[in-house]
Amino acid sequence: MKQYLELINEPWGKMFYDIINHQLNLNNSKDLKVLDFGSGFGKTANSFAQFNIVTAIERNEEMVQNRFNNYDYEQIIADEKMLEQLPKNYYDLIICHNVLEYIDDYQKVCRIFSTLIKKDGLISIVKHNLNGTVLHNAILLDNPKKALDIFKSPIVKLS
Repeated sequence: MKQYLELINEPWGKMFYDIINHQLNLNNSKDLKVLDFGSGFGKTANSFAQFNIVTAIERNEEMVQNRFNNYDYEQIIADEKMLEQLPKNYYDLIICHNVLEYIDDYQKVCRIFSTLIKKDGLISIVKHNLNGTVLHNAILLDNPKKALDIFKSPIVKLS
């Protein structure tokens, strides 16, 4: 977990958040109802909370204890079962970044998202991929051996 926190504060991690924010193009939006599912250390939730109403869900208590919280947002410690208790057709934006690969029934989670989002809402999903992981280890972490080990390992595909 310490490595992950260090990573999101490194230039590579900052670039990830900058790219996502640029693609979402919501910098001037205010008072959006935002759900950040799998909020981790709360970097995204905290950023959006400056001008919006944010609910963040994270199951890892240690991450929540060490979260970014410069701005006020609702932080819930729970897993994907919590989604079924949230209000339907409520959220303007649902964020689910680097989470679905850790969920057993990711299709169910996506179906639930479709009930939570408003008709004109936006769902932002980012998922790790094999090529990115290989390049990250080879180039950014300067660990070509680990990159090759990952590249040679059996691939598990989401269907």
